[in-house]
Amino acid sequence: LKPRQLEALAFYLGAHGVDPAPVLEEIEARFVQETSEEKQEPLRALHALEAKLQQVRKEKPEAEALWLRIRKEHGDTPPPYFHAIVMAAFALFALTLDTLFLAPTMDILNIANPALQFIAAAGFAALCTAYFELTGLLYIGAEGSWPKRLTAIAAGGIGVISLTVWGLLRGYQLRFAAVLAGNPLGQFLTAHPVLASIFYIFITLATPIIGATALLFGWQEVSRARTWRRVRERFETLRTAEIQHARDVQTEQEHLDHFDKRKQAECLEWRAIFAQFY
Repeated sequence: LKPRQLEALAFYLGAHGVDPAPVLEEIEARFVQETSEEKQEPLRALHALEAKLQQVRKEKPEAEALWLRIRKEHGDTPPPYFHAIVMAAFALFALTLDTLFLAPTMDILNIANPALQFIAAAGFAALCTAYFELTGLLYIGAEGSWPKRLTAIAAGGIGVISLTVWGLLRGYQLRFAAVLAGNPLGQFLTAHPVLASIFYIFITLATPIIGATALLFGWQEVSRARTWRRVRERFETLRTAEIQHARDVQTEQEHLDHFDKRKQAECLEWRAIFAQFY
């Protein structure tokens, strides 16, 4: 029906003395059906927004607790990457220095070409540094587990012993080469074998251990900085999403309330038209 058809129908029913109650019930039923059909899509959108809001509110307490703990541990300002860059530079310097020390001793491995000696020495230095770094990571990651920590300590001890032997071998090899070449260094090393052994053991152990320590410290700095930023970003994202979803839910509810009121007003208008022309 249209308003004019309703006017004519009301006038016709009134003129013939027909009971208007069934027609009024039909009008109300029609508006209820239209309202129900038209509200399906807004209701689905509202339920989707409410589900998102509920999910955000479920995740937010955990994210907030983690953010508060990270702030307590690392402060309110993001950890800088500067220390990590400095540590990486120290590690690179240690690897370069170890490569320069190792290159002349590659004759022991039957590598005579100078270029290949530097390549082999760089690989050996990187291998030793990586070995001690992995040992340190295993020790740090085994917090609360003594068997794993003892394994890490044992692995580190094996590496120290191996490099100690390698340092002694480097000292003897250099002394032997210096004596054959008539170099005064050979006489010095022969006269002070203990001092020479301590020195070569020190440089053999120090460079990879310092490099591994610098890399490990730099990685921890990077990890702390990334964790701080990632946790803060997640908390801020959830907080912003909660506010936005709450606003969207409120807006959608207001829209539905306005829709219901509009339909009720239309229904009352039709009833008034019918009553006027009946």
